[in-house]
Amino acid sequence: MLPSRPLPTDDKSKSRAHAAIAPAVSQNTVTRLDAHLDPLLVYESGNTRGSPLVWDVALPPETLQVRMGTSAANGATSWTYFSNCAARLAPQYGGRPLQSLTLIVRTSSLHVAVKVPSGHTPPQNRSMTRLPYVSVWDVLVALYKALQTSVDTTTYRRLSRREQEAVDWSATLRASREAQAPQYSRYQYPSHVVKNVDFFGHGRRFLGLRPPAKDSRDSADLGRSTDSDLADVFVVEIGGG
Repeated sequence: MLPSRPLPTDDKSKSRAHAAIAPAVSQNTVTRLDAHLDPLLVYESGNTRGSPLVWDVALPPETLQVRMGTSAANGATSWTYFSNCAARLAPQYGGRPLQSLTLIVRTSSLHVAVKVPSGHTPPQNRSMTRLPYVSVWDVLVALYKALQTSVDTTTYRRLSRREQEAVDWSATLRASREAQAPQYSRYQYPSHVVKNVDFFGHGRRFLGLRPPAKDSRDSADLGRSTDSDLADVFVVEIGGG
């Protein structure tokens, strides 16, 4: 059981606390064995709208919407796009679809392994056979499940008092919200624990994936140099947006 802490009592203190744990994003990406992400997953620096997906990562991916004006926003056919390959090597490296990915969630220091076969299928493609690659849907489901797990005790205790208060406040609000809302989808997780998603406060929109940047923070979270060939590793960007 994680320790209980007094919660911030006003919006200003909550904003300051969350700002203290918000990650800084470097724009200097490294040269590496290149892989191309599906457009639904791409994080574009400077694009304030982020990914074409409108998704609160505290909710199951079945609740997401596709932003209008994108090719995947075509009503009943839109779910077919989620069966697409999430990432493949660039043509000069053979163009092979990737069968495994590692997602780095920096704020909570999560490493999320996504592998095939996953058995995950989009809501309107339940009869779809297992795919020989990691699909867009596989990525979204794996990320959601990882964020729903409880916070590692060691990670929590390393936070400052103010950071712990911010995470506790997020957990309290989320648990209250979940208690009042109907259950979504087939994923069931306990509400009254501090989860990894609580690190993000109100800034829980999925903004996309990007390659690791050549900075000390990305290197530290990866546990290895960002100068190596990391075609299968991507950093998850989550925020306001």
